[in-house]
Amino acid sequence: MLHTALRFKRPVYIELPRDRVLVRGNPHHRTEEVYGRSDVRGLRAALSEALEVINRARQPVILADVEIHRFGLQDLLLRLAEKANIPVAATVLGKSVMAEQHPLYLGVYEGAMGREDVRRYVERSDCVILLGAFMTDINLGVYTARLDPARSIYATSEKLSIGYHNYEDVQFTDFLRGLVRSPLRRRRLEPFPDPQSRRRSRCANSRRPSR
Repeated sequence: MLHTALRFKRPVYIELPRDRVLVRGNPHHRTEEVYGRSDVRGLRAALSEALEVINRARQPVILADVEIHRFGLQDLLLRLAEKANIPVAATVLGKSVMAEQHPLYLGVYEGAMGREDVRRYVERSDCVILLGAFMTDINLGVYTARLDPARSIYATSEKLSIGYHNYEDVQFTDFLRGLVRSPLRRRRLEPFPDPQSRRRSRCANSRRPSR
């Protein structure tokens, strides 16, 4: 049970039988390997395909979700985005995964429920890199999101798929670290929605005297 909580970084139910409540525990107990090891050949193949897809893309975008928080991978996310100059959008559950002041931050993506300029940018991308994302009704804007699996790289603690290719026994953290080390092409940044400029514009408008 505790192993599962550590492995997937999610809540678990802990139930103690009544006759075991006062039993002294073992304070020096150590769980077995929590995350396991990636299959080396599977990891190498996944990174090779992901590298090819990302470097070939015209307008890649990263969609970062709550598992980036849970696994403490914010620094790796930043390094990946800055290395290849790829904009980052957050999901509703992954909000604050990147500072809103960062020049590569797009804003929150939640399908048709969110900002239209962010939705258009993400859904028109020819390579959506979903990192630690859960495809839930909340994150998908009550299922109004339009994300094409054929143009997506989808990596979580449970699954890794690139397009319609599924890779087994590849750990999420290993895949993200491997991407950061890969020879990603640093691209010229095209114009994209800037949440800071929108915020400044709203503040400026609010300060104007009414006529």
